[in-house]
Amino acid sequence: MFLVAGGDTTSNFIGFCLYELAKHPEHQETIFQEIFDFIQSDDDITYNNIKELTFLDRFIKEVSRVHPVGYPVLARRAVEDTTLTCSDGKHIKIEKGVCIFANAPVIHMDKEIWGDDADKFDPDRFLPEHSKDRHPMALLTFGAGPRICPGKNLAVYEVKHFIVYLLREFKIEMNDETKLNEITRTLLCPETMNLSFNPRQ
Repeated sequence: MFLVAGGDTTSNFIGFCLYELAKHPEHQETIFQEIFDFIQSDDDITYNNIKELTFLDRFIKEVSRVHPVGYPVLARRAVEDTTLTCSDGKHIKIEKGVCIFANAPVIHMDKEIWGDDADKFDPDRFLPEHSKDRHPMALLTFGAGPRICPGKNLAVYEVKHFIVYLLREFKIEMNDETKLNEITRTLLCPETMNLSFNPRQ
């Protein structure tokens, strides 16, 4: 299952991470300094050390908010009659058996959830003091509830591992041909991107 479901999702997610690293050199430099503080050699690239990279963790969460690769739309079927109360006070009756779809990209840009700067790329929105009161299902990148993606932790670790290796060796920069086109098939995917990888001195 991990081999079938974890290939395209992880590679597409890495593509979006590379784009945001190039687009935001200030965040890239912060991550590089964090890596430098905890990881001095390849032997130091361990699970426990990678867990210490807290800004990298926030960066990846923000990439997943802005570019929700795996679950653009979540579907759930109501197991009983229920009524939802909307933020404007209106009520929506949902009958047992009705299929409900949640649009993750729309939820991830909802200013009522993420604030007036929801359209801004800001990893610090995932600082504990900014996220402690946020609904636990506000971030739907890996789904939610009992059917959340079973490969979530593995995927996040793979992406972090890749970024650590890459940023220790290269600076990632945009160039005149860099352009992000998002396409949606089963997954949200970045089309082919042109980025520059410059060796660190």
